[in-house]
Amino acid sequence: MSCHLSKRAVLSNIRSLKSALKFGDESVTPDDYSAESWNNDWDFEDPFEGKGTEAIKLKGGEQSWIQECLASLSPMVDVLALGHLQQAVFFTSKWDAAEESEIKLKFVPSFEGKLSVEKDENITSILCLPLASQKRSLQGGPDWTCVVVGFSSGYIRIYTENAEQLLSQKFHDEPVEHLKCKTHVPNHFSNYSDQPDELVIVFSTVVVTVDGFGLFQTLRACRNQLARATAGRQEVVQPPPLTYKKWGFHEHDKLIDCEAAGVITTTQFDHLVTESVRKGFYGAVKPAAPSNSLLVTTGCNPYVGYYHASEGSSQQFLAEVVHAVASKLMNFITSYSASGIVGGLMGFNQPKDQKPVPKIEPATVLPLRFGLYDKRRQGTSIYLSPNKCLAAVTDAFGRVILFDVFKGIAVRMWKGYRDAQCGWVEVEDDVMKDKSDPAKKIRRVFFLVIYAPRRGILEVWCSQQGPRVAAFNVGKSGRLFCPGYTIVGGNFSTALMKDRLCSCYFLDVDGILKKVIVPFHLILSEKNSKRARDMHLLRELKMTLKNTTKGKSFEIIKILRDMRISTTRIQALDNILSSRHSNPELVEEVVTALLNHLQKQDQLQLDNDAKLLQQYCARTLQLLKLYKTMSDINAKSVEAVPESSEESVDIQSYSTNLCISEFEVGRILSLVTLHQEIVPVLKRQVRFSDDSTLELSFSDFVTCFVAYGSHLLRSEDEILLKNLPIDLNSKISDKSIESLGGFLFHASVHGGSYFSTLQAALRDSSILPEKLLMLLLKHWVSDAGFCPSPDKWINLQQVMKHISSLSDPKLVSSDSEHVSPWWAAVREALHKATGNVAAYIGAVVARSVSVMMAASFSVEHKKANEEKKDKENEESGDSDWESVSLDLEHWNLLVKQLEDVLMLNILLKSQPYGKAVVKDVNISIETILNGGQGSVTDLIAVWAVSVGLEPEVLSSFLTETNLENVSVLQKFLDDKSDSRSLNIVKGLLSDIRRKFPYSLHHDALLANCGWEHLMQWSKNKDSVIHLQHALSCLNLVQSSVIKNGFAAMMWKTFILKTFEATAHLMEKVGKTPKERLCRKELEMTDGHLENFLDFCCHILNIILESNVPAEVEDHPNFPVENFWHGHENTGHPPMIVMALKQKPCSNHQVYFHLMLANVLHLIVTFQMKNIKPLGLFSTMGKKAFFRELTYHIQESAAREEQGLSTSRNQFLLRATAAVAQSLPEIDPQCEGSVDQADYPAASRKFSCILDLARGWELDLDEIRRHYVCELYSGGQDLLAQEVKSAVVDKALLSSQLLLLVGQRIHKIIFDSSNPAGRLGCLTPDVVAFLNKLGDMPLRCSNVPLSTTSILVDQILAYLPEESREHSLAIGIRDSIPNLMQMVSRSS
Repeated sequence: MSCHLSKRAVLSNIRSLKSALKFGDESVTPDDYSAESWNNDWDFEDPFEGKGTEAIKLKGGEQSWIQECLASLSPMVDVLALGHLQQAVFFTSKWDAAEESEIKLKFVPSFEGKLSVEKDENITSILCLPLASQKRSLQGGPDWTCVVVGFSSGYIRIYTENAEQLLSQKFHDEPVEHLKCKTHVPNHFSNYSDQPDELVIVFSTVVVTVDGFGLFQTLRACRNQLARATAGRQEVVQPPPLTYKKWGFHEHDKLIDCEAAGVITTTQFDHLVTESVRKGFYGAVKPAAPSNSLLVTTGCNPYVGYYHASEGSSQQFLAEVVHAVASKLMNFITSYSASGIVGGLMGFNQPKDQKPVPKIEPATVLPLRFGLYDKRRQGTSIYLSPNKCLAAVTDAFGRVILFDVFKGIAVRMWKGYRDAQCGWVEVEDDVMKDKSDPAKKIRRVFFLVIYAPRRGILEVWCSQQGPRVAAFNVGKSGRLFCPGYTIVGGNFSTALMKDRLCSCYFLDVDGILKKVIVPFHLILSEKNSKRARDMHLLRELKMTLKNTTKGKSFEIIKILRDMRISTTRIQALDNILSSRHSNPELVEEVVTALLNHLQKQDQLQLDNDAKLLQQYCARTLQLLKLYKTMSDINAKSVEAVPESSEESVDIQSYSTNLCISEFEVGRILSLVTLHQEIVPVLKRQVRFSDDSTLELSFSDFVTCFVAYGSHLLRSEDEILLKNLPIDLNSKISDKSIESLGGFLFHASVHGGSYFSTLQAALRDSSILPEKLLMLLLKHWVSDAGFCPSPDKWINLQQVMKHISSLSDPKLVSSDSEHVSPWWAAVREALHKATGNVAAYIGAVVARSVSVMMAASFSVEHKKANEEKKDKENEESGDSDWESVSLDLEHWNLLVKQLEDVLMLNILLKSQPYGKAVVKDVNISIETILNGGQGSVTDLIAVWAVSVGLEPEVLSSFLTETNLENVSVLQKFLDDKSDSRSLNIVKGLLSDIRRKFPYSLHHDALLANCGWEHLMQWSKNKDSVIHLQHALSCLNLVQSSVIKNGFAAMMWKTFILKTFEATAHLMEKVGKTPKERLCRKELEMTDGHLENFLDFCCHILNIILESNVPAEVEDHPNFPVENFWHGHENTGHPPMIVMALKQKPCSNHQVYFHLMLANVLHLIVTFQMKNIKPLGLFSTMGKKAFFRELTYHIQESAAREEQGLSTSRNQFLLRATAAVAQSLPEIDPQCEGSVDQADYPAASRKFSCILDLARGWELDLDEIRRHYVCELYSGGQDLLAQEVKSAVVDKALLSSQLLLLVGQRIHKIIFDSSNPAGRLGCLTPDVVAFLNKLGDMPLRCSNVPLSTTSILVDQILAYLPEESREHSLAIGIRDSIPNLMQMVSRSS
């Protein structure tokens, strides 16, 4: 990629353009003997520009019109303005899709005509100014473009693209020399703030700067007003004048050009130094450093001047005030000198038709900060760089001098560029751009473009240092455009402005507009030019790879040959191999050509990277050959898919091939069959003959290997280029490894053919054999690689044997003292495999291959040592001993472990109730060993909870004593009953109990199930069914030690925090909390609160009841099982061991929490209100709450405080009444048939109340009497008679019951229609007694009189005979028969 001129647009009809600008068709040819003719004859041809091109030699007269006219190009390349004398032509861009040439963009005239208004007024400067849009939809494009035109009269007029005047204003009474625009520039270094938009107008003695924001708003308003006036809706209104700043330069002999560098802020130190030098030792120095606008001028004396215009208002000194007043007075006197001061003031001597002279403000004189003086040198123009740091100044001597603006020094000079035009090109580093980090700054550089019209050459230079990077012969007449600004209003517009780069455009004599394109790498120094060139060639290669055209391999080869650095070629080859646009044919052609190109070079002159690149190419060709071979095999295997047919299994042949007994073959087949019947319930995969396992793109295939090596492989001072070893990439994912293994081995393992072709291809590829074996195993243990057919196992054996034969025989063979590292790696891989059935089959097959290869490797060794061994045996008298291989012992252990894990996996995938709720748990030997000795118990407990296996059913399975040596495989595979799934689970548990006897211990497994139930409840506290199952599991545990330890751990881990939150919440509200509070604080609904508290009471009771037996009972022993021999300390300890190590709980602490749980449970059950549960306990007792159960309560905590007994007694009496009231009322129509189903529940709750009374040392007899009275009040006479037997003070109870009998009799008499008749049956004492009772409440008033008669008889038995209550009871008893007769007659 090189520097070039890109054609962007063309001017239409050049002849009409010249005519519109008043350029005659007859051009004036210079005289043959004139100075111009003499200069034109000296056309020296530059050596750089003569390469490949011829200089354009045209007569200067035919081109002079472009040089003579004024021109300006919009930065958006949408408007072009040309002016000459009083004529102007405005062009707007138009895209012509029908144009056949390559240039579709055309500049079409939008205006041709005269712009001058006053007499003898000519155009002196012109500028195109794009204005930003405030619409978001334009995304940074300009809304419209205005044209600013300066005239010789000093007027500035602004027009639209159609030359409609928007604004006219006169700033100074001198011709306008230059019009320049400065748009927003962000701060790019310290002491340089954000630069606002400004319009800079240069006169011969002053410079005017117009604020960009005010100009933007004024032009928008003028355009809108012009549109309304054109539509006839509004008259034309003159806009207000623009606000501006006017600066005078009196210390300049002649001002030709000026540039505004922006607002800068000097440091405090530099400010103090400058002020001290300027004003002397006694001068008044301002302490604060002001912000100054830097103005750089050029002309004569000084050649370059620096002026600082202070920003903002500051207090003026007296000398400055005097100077300003004198200047205004001189201007006033001068303006009225012609007519006299008095006449001018009074308005005399003024013509009536004279136009009003616009008021011209005087300029503020700026002192020269410093300047560069050169008496004979006269500057002609200044070209400021986009970052405002550099400026190119041209002069009359044909020099172009580059200045550092802020240092004020010349850094570079070019000679021989008379009448030069300059510009700047800004370029970004696209190659090194970090696209992943948008916030990272992008490197930008600047190139200086110089157009020398006298020589007809356009040159591009590195700005401060470096060579010329490009030169173009463009003709001696042209115009260079460098709009060093962007859209006005972009910094405050709402549109999303893009960060545009400064560009240069060249307009030639044919009207073609060309853009100067400069690549970034040309700015780099000569030292790094090769690398920069290669980086851009690398970028070009990436673009070439994306092309779909034919023959791109030739272009890629050419690019690779053009690269000079080997590391870049390596990067290019990486891109080719990893690109999805590459194919094997393209890669083979490119890599072969590159390798041949490198081999043709002198090997002694090649660097180390070039030699590594050769080996990179050689490895790539090896992989390419393997890829093609495997692709052919896979394609043939897909075409020849055999039909599935059920054939009989030859157990004998499989026994011979796998080197195992026929019994073991049958067991393996039964295990696989059982696995296939249970596991597919969870995961069924649809397989097609053209499985995606056989498909792998070449880019994915190559990235799986390490083709580039950092170390050079040699053979006798020559680098190796054949059979180079290739390793597997360690960074690829497991999925990629499985895909690669399927691509290489799926066809051979599942097809059963192409073994010889596969072996040859693998040998030629030189891939490390151990990596190939790992790929084979990874594919086999994956879901897509395993096949339950025994025929495929034999195919796997053949492939494994071929791969093992590629390795060193010393690594594969083993003896009785050493372990083969080859097979040790295989066993380690099978240890980690989660595909249990595939790993099991793979271990059996690998063991057979190990046995066969060990036998074949030892044949020669045995023959060589046979004679020697015979002699030794004869001398020692020893008989022959069987040689036992250490590898074989390891294989047998692995197969046994994999079989155990497979049985466990089948159990974990089984569904006893036919519900698909089983989690897909992937286990391996490694995960079980790392999980510790309790991992099997944990896994089975999680499975039992997930499938919903009831604790009672699980307990019955575990307590099965008939552990016959009949396997589940033989007993339940043919079972066709409805309970087949449950029977399979029972058989699997029996088999696994033989393999893991201590892990499936009855108490250990049930306790773990209870723990898992509570864990599930903690995740969703509304599922109270788990609380019930956890309680059932604990109750089924037989060992008191295990039960006590697990219950204490459950309380501490899952229950304590929720129990504490419940107690505090109920203490706060004084009743059962509502739904919202329960959900917020307890994460459960109020309806489940009763179940939770009931569970708390039960588990505390379990701890309390098992506490004493746990101290005297022997601890059960759980030794290490055979599966974990050698791994005793791995993983976390089992839950059962942790439970056995629990500290004994304090009975007082447990009982204290049990009392609180009972109180809370009573409040929630009976919805009791206005009760503070924690207030029923002493202050010292409250401190013991919610601590660990091993905490021992102090003796003072058990003492009662005054006032607690009363509140406790009242609470228990209320609870007792609630218990009695919870019982259903009797049906008076069914006398003698009371439902007693609710009696046990009421009895348990009343027993709980009595336990609380005992703990608080209250009167139990009072509570029993109250309960009996409440039961009789509710008509529960049968239950009351049971409770009454426990009452001690029966006389007091009888006196209380006598009142209740009176209430029943009172209800029967006074609720009847004839109360007087019934009263006649009673004695006067009884009538008086009933009248005193009045209408007292009675919950059940329809109790039969026969039942009441029994109650009266019981009362008479306990009342003293001499008491008045005894005589009343006798009177009532005697009147009951008469009342019964009257009631029966009335009914």
